[in-house]
Amino acid sequence: MLSDFKKVVKENICSGCGACSFIEPQAITINKNKHGQLIPVIQTDLSKNKLQLLDKVCPFSSSSLDRKSNAKNEKKDIVGSYIEAYAGHVIESDFRVKGSSGGFGSWIFNELLITGIVEAVIHVKETNKKDKLFEYSISKSPSEIREGASSKYYPISLDEVLKFIKESDLTFAIMAVPCFVRAIRNLQQIDKTLASKIKIVGSIYCGHLKTENYSYYIADSIKYNHGDLHKINFRLKAKDKLSSNYKTEITTSKGTFSAFRQSIKGTNWGLGLFKYKSCDFCEDVSGDLADFSVGDAWLPKYEADDLGTNLIVIRNPIIYKILTSAGDRIRLDKLSEKDLFTSQAGGYRHKREGIHVRNKLLQLKSGFKIKPHYQKETSIGLLRTILYILRVVIRNYSNIYPYARKTKIGFRLYEYGISMFSKIHGFLTKASN
Repeated sequence: MLSDFKKVVKENICSGCGACSFIEPQAITINKNKHGQLIPVIQTDLSKNKLQLLDKVCPFSSSSLDRKSNAKNEKKDIVGSYIEAYAGHVIESDFRVKGSSGGFGSWIFNELLITGIVEAVIHVKETNKKDKLFEYSISKSPSEIREGASSKYYPISLDEVLKFIKESDLTFAIMAVPCFVRAIRNLQQIDKTLASKIKIVGSIYCGHLKTENYSYYIADSIKYNHGDLHKINFRLKAKDKLSSNYKTEITTSKGTFSAFRQSIKGTNWGLGLFKYKSCDFCEDVSGDLADFSVGDAWLPKYEADDLGTNLIVIRNPIIYKILTSAGDRIRLDKLSEKDLFTSQAGGYRHKREGIHVRNKLLQLKSGFKIKPHYQKETSIGLLRTILYILRVVIRNYSNIYPYARKTKIGFRLYEYGISMFSKIHGFLTKASN
């Protein structure tokens, strides 16, 4: 019988977090597959004891440590146990301008650094490497923190940076997506060094992870035959536009080009184009086990502000003190739990209701399912069920992109397919609400 970890790897229900490779570096490597996903590759046989340990750290395993130790906190409310929740933005300096939303992710890290609570920050930044556009990097100064501002919809892994933390004498804050947060919390339970050196864990609100091919698809959409892709800025704020209608800019060997997000087919997050399969089996939207979470406040009150507004959930008294003592350097509005749900309602429905539909499909295919953390299975209407199945089809449609992009006509036909899926998706979304 396969262990939970091996089932997860076999069925590709993995986000490439790298916790397994950190635990067993000689036996497991994190490689990029043809779809631009980072996945674990098991190089040697693993003993029963090693597999049991991997089951404990893998965030998609039914034996994952976080399922037992944090179960009560998770079920307390929609974002886990928390002190306070806000919508707001940073007023001082250029944090808001440089950030993809209200600027709070970089600002909180900056405060942690300058007050000496941590000595370094780990977050995702651009690279100059030919084989990747972004990776986890270390920032030890306010200016370096600012370099990591704004969202990156790109696959990264923790394995190398966890090794750095283990060997370093510094203390750290780290930003991660929810499944990575769970992996970090699991590792902290079995590794005292990581527990003592990682002082603060922040989370980004997450609908799903994108494969590397998403970046190249965006570039092809903005300018087909664009040359070598050197840089991509996924969220460039546009003056006098809704905060949701930002621009995306690419820098290539042929120049710099940009387009509004809404003009690029398939960028509606609900479609799930170029989504990791694992994201369809993750119910955590906010990173419920993090010390704080930041995301977009997708509420009518804030959407017209083109500079963007953050959603901030505080779970650690240290972060709460930083925010409440900041005075007029920041702006904060308290949010209710209803606001928290409304702001990310589509993500919560897809993840916590839709997982039961996707689990039935998984059981038919492989004979096992991912144990839900949260919502018990309830009756789901026919149209809603079809909508969740359609999103699985769209996710799989992403896999033909590398072949479609080889010719311009092939790529345009691929875009046409996305347009058709979008229309069907829009109809089902409205009809099933």
